[in-house]
Amino acid sequence: MDITAALLGALFNRYRGGIFKNRDTIVARIGNKHLRAAVKFLVQGDTVNAIAFATFIVIHHAASYIGMVEGMPHYTFAYSAFALWCVMIVMMFRGATPPWGEYIGAAGGWRPTLEKALQPEVHYIDKIIAPLKDDPVIWGIAGLSLRCGEWGLFIGLPLVGFVGFACFLPMLVGLMAGPLMFFIARSPAKKYAW
Repeated sequence: MDITAALLGALFNRYRGGIFKNRDTIVARIGNKHLRAAVKFLVQGDTVNAIAFATFIVIHHAASYIGMVEGMPHYTFAYSAFALWCVMIVMMFRGATPPWGEYIGAAGGWRPTLEKALQPEVHYIDKIIAPLKDDPVIWGIAGLSLRCGEWGLFIGLPLVGFVGFACFLPMLVGLMAGPLMFFIARSPAKKYAW
């Protein structure tokens, strides 16, 4: 299950990052403007990723596998499953919405000057890391760690009733994003750092 979850997570994150180059062109061909707007929203990377993540969380935490029915797995869902699904979609959107590209660029070293590295990202995080502005790399590491730690907190905290204090693990993993980006960007695998 863990390997499947990791592979599906990688696929949906890749989709979120823009795997299909002609998606917007295809959507633009839809004649009805209301239908076009709805389809455009539904096929955007953030939407697909949020729905996939919420579905995975519900299956993992609010569902019980009861066997196969006509060749398909059959689950029974807890009364709170739909509420959890909705909350996780909102939390994934909230986590994905604020920018973080400048933090990654600075931590990775491809924003080497102060002028390029210190573009505003998330206002309250920028205020916290302002004392680090003289070192763009440290500024980026700290900003990326705080940004991803916050995202992990948003997606983990709604699970406190299901997993207890383990709900803080996504936040702890998120806090490692800055140092991880720093080391990957300086390794032979640096072209895959982003």
